[in-house]
Amino acid sequence: MSILGRGSVFAIAMVAVLGAGIAAMAQQPAAVIETRQKGMKELGAQMKAIGDAAKAGAITKEDAVARSRKINEIATQTATWFPAGTGAEAGVKTAALAAIWEKPAEYKAAADAFAEAAAKLQVAAETGNAATIAAAHAEVGKSCGGCHRPFRQRN
Repeated sequence: MSILGRGSVFAIAMVAVLGAGIAAMAQQPAAVIETRQKGMKELGAQMKAIGDAAKAGAITKEDAVARSRKINEIATQTATWFPAGTGAEAGVKTAALAAIWEKPAEYKAAADAFAEAAAKLQVAAETGNAATIAAAHAEVGKSCGGCHRPFRQRN
């Protein structure tokens, strides 16, 4: 193959690689938004289940431990679910307000408070004491509001 031929193959390969990279970058915000929306729905389902069990007086240690572990797992991830470029500008429907990116220290503090409350819920669940679990669950609910009020659009 001539030098010109090798250069052309190289140029075509570079265009293909760059094109794939650009396409991946264009899809990335949508994938991030989808991941966080799924995570938030899962979080809501787990919180609702514990809350419903508390109201019914039917909290079991096993259920609370399993659900609180999932809540805690999600809580440790939420601060990473809002990278720059994953707001409304991504062209995907999201309830995230621009305040998340405009006030990153405030958002991080709220996300950290949520993670702390979720960790305490997991500890409370391990006790098996229904009142302790319900109280810790209520604290997680309050910490959710620490993000939802300033950083999420209302329905």
